[in-house]
Amino acid sequence: MKAFIYLFLSVVILFSADIIYGTGNVSVENGVLSLPGEIQFVPGSDTIKNESSGIIDAIAEFMKKNPDVKVLRIEGYCSSRADENSNLELSKTRALSVAKAVIARGVECRRLFAAGFGSRLLFIKSGKTGDRISAVIASGKYKKPGIMPVDGGGVVAGDPCK
Repeated sequence: MKAFIYLFLSVVILFSADIIYGTGNVSVENGVLSLPGEIQFVPGSDTIKNESSGIIDAIAEFMKKNPDVKVLRIEGYCSSRADENSNLELSKTRALSVAKAVIARGVECRRLFAAGFGSRLLFIKSGKTGDRISAVIASGKYKKPGIMPVDGGGVVAGDPCK
């Protein structure tokens, strides 16, 4: 009986904290996917390192198992090592590379949107800055409130369907 009570309390706590567990070690909190690691790139390029394939697989698996997530925005950010124009361009191409890698794993391209943010915008909630990719649910189930495709200063990276 005690085990059942603890399990029930755990479920209540998880849902009251607005955390919904997905699949493949991906969870959703306030519309932002919590990935099982950081996507790594070859320095100064948009080439995804092989060791990041499991993270890309997890994003694809999440999208396949959550068809109610209509649009996932892949956001690219860069450190401030180069000038802002270079950082913005690199963040856009990296976001698009990740979107295309997820598409290559069987996710419909119309469900992904890629945007670059350069180094201007800090990811305040987690305190993370620098080179990184974030995945934010922009439309559908678990949608992050107030998110439109390029809200927050992002620049469209390109059409992932091409």
